[in-house]
Amino acid sequence: MIELMMPGADGTAVAVQEWLVRPGDTVREGDTVARVDASGTTVDVVSPVDGIVTGIVVATGVTGRAGTVLATIAEAVWRVPAREDARRGLLDGAHAAALREARAVHSAAVLERAGVARVRATAALERAETARRRAAAAWQRSETRGRAAVPGTAAADRAEAADRAAGPPGDRRHLAHGTIEVSRMIDMTAVERLVYDLARSPASEDRIPLSSLLFGATALAARRVPELNGHWVDGLFEEASAVHLGVTVYRSGAAAAVPTISDADTLDMASMTGAVRHAELRAKAGRPTSETAIPATITVLHLRDNGAGSVVGVIVEPQVAIVGFGAVAAHPCVVDGSVVARPQLTATVSVDQRAVDGVLAARFLAVVASALLTPERL
Repeated sequence: MIELMMPGADGTAVAVQEWLVRPGDTVREGDTVARVDASGTTVDVVSPVDGIVTGIVVATGVTGRAGTVLATIAEAVWRVPAREDARRGLLDGAHAAALREARAVHSAAVLERAGVARVRATAALERAETARRRAAAAWQRSETRGRAAVPGTAAADRAEAADRAAGPPGDRRHLAHGTIEVSRMIDMTAVERLVYDLARSPASEDRIPLSSLLFGATALAARRVPELNGHWVDGLFEEASAVHLGVTVYRSGAAAAVPTISDADTLDMASMTGAVRHAELRAKAGRPTSETAIPATITVLHLRDNGAGSVVGVIVEPQVAIVGFGAVAAHPCVVDGSVVARPQLTATVSVDQRAVDGVLAARFLAVVASALLTPERL
């Protein structure tokens, strides 16, 4: 653990003007993380290493002393000399697996920065393919001009079929239909602590179930990565202007129901809890709600405490994504260079590859994970 110290001569008063990061954020060596006032001079505080901010000791507006701890940063775990440690026999199989996962998370972050360029390039290629198809159809019609004008001829039928296959500009229905599934393991330590603390509250309205936090994190991710939130309309994907969350409810002896929680991204956790309970009670009783008429823009599937390690849902068309959450269970992970058991949950997002690629799906799960690392902000 790296301790970030207050700049200035030892003992002098230093006031924190602004924090540019918060706990859970990833920083690079040399990134400015805060600005402080030291003896009337504004000083940028930079990170000495690549890593993750684990704690802020001195809040904005608070005055501390130079030489004292300002914040703590966990140096990036992908720098752990895994090969050397493994040769010394200090890492068992679980430890090595956890390190590989940490490096994969780092690689996903690198890919994310290139994601926008990749998505734009993919869209450009698809537009070029559509233009090529339309040009081929026009050429085929011109080749048989004069003869194809006669309805019912074979040449006219071929030209008309080729024109229909090309579709309108931007139509993606000609792409192969398939699903991309992206999963991520999320540390649930902060969530379990929050749920436990709220459960001890004497006021029942203060208690927040785990599902409300998962749904809230999903709604937040759908708002920040809108490419997964919307519908197919006439062969084109249209992003929705609001997040209407479809929640899968299993009923004894009957098919599952999927009531909708409208404007889910605007609800705090107390409101989300109330909306989920109301929707579940009405769905199990077979009584529709006013929200039933509102089509969901993205669906979430949580099997709760049935022991499933991961859950992969089937996309509900015309949506393009569904999110599945498995059960929380203890898994080995690396903390400060040591292997410890931490509560983990596997989140999986399945997306329609005609509208969304794996980079956007990974970015969506990164937002979900970040929200669950600081659940008190939901």
